[in-house]
Amino acid sequence: MAYSHVIFLSFLIFTQACQDGGSGSSSDNLCVTASKIIIGNNDWVDHDQTGDDPQNANERTVAQIKIPALLASCTGFLINEDTLMTNNHCIGTAAEALNVKAVFRDEDGTKTTFTCDQFITTNAQYDFTLVKCANAPGLTFGWVGLADMKPEIDERIYVVQENCDYIRDPRCVMNKYVAFGEVLGSQTARMFHDADTLGGSSGSPVFSEETHQVVALHHAGGINQNEGIPMVQIKKIITTTTRVKLHEYGTSQDYSCDNRSIASKTE
Repeated sequence: MAYSHVIFLSFLIFTQACQDGGSGSSSDNLCVTASKIIIGNNDWVDHDQTGDDPQNANERTVAQIKIPALLASCTGFLINEDTLMTNNHCIGTAAEALNVKAVFRDEDGTKTTFTCDQFITTNAQYDFTLVKCANAPGLTFGWVGLADMKPEIDERIYVVQENCDYIRDPRCVMNKYVAFGEVLGSQTARMFHDADTLGGSSGSPVFSEETHQVVALHHAGGINQNEGIPMVQIKKIITTTTRVKLHEYGTSQDYSCDNRSIASKTE
């Protein structure tokens, strides 16, 4: 069964549970994650229609994450040469990371698949997981920079996600989309934004339009707003509990349109 169809079937099941008024914390969580989280009309755009070189370079770091153990699909992105970040609720254990594949999609539609099944760490409270990929996909597709500060209210952001609008078309084909919006508010462990997402967008990076750094990890949707985890909090955990190399600025600063490869970078 195609992963896009698995997502859609899961969405129908979750939505029906909400409509049926299921009770208990488990049902409540399903309703949150399955909410229709399009703000107004879905106005995300295809990733090859956005221009702006730093943004395009960031888009290249984002992949569709296929998770065979769960028959599920999420979004993830490279934070260095071989490390991929996604949500804990997408990959929560080493067993769930087994045989995970990351599919990177270029502007011309070309797909390149890497195995990313070496489990590094996870954190349920801040809803992130790191897995290591074979063959260093970042040397081809680059990696993102992680912000050291929380985003400010009204700051312009964009979310890069692997998904399709299965609400409009249940037979839609997965692609890479970019949604634009603003930061609506923030707390210590959450930031709120109005860029359009759907179930399957979990694990997407939320970028600042000004710095092109990742300011949050998309987490869930609610009524009239979406939730992300501030990257500054995730970054603190990674630096204090792992030896994973992080970058303050990504390869969007070094992007080469001629050879599509990443120059060596020192910080």
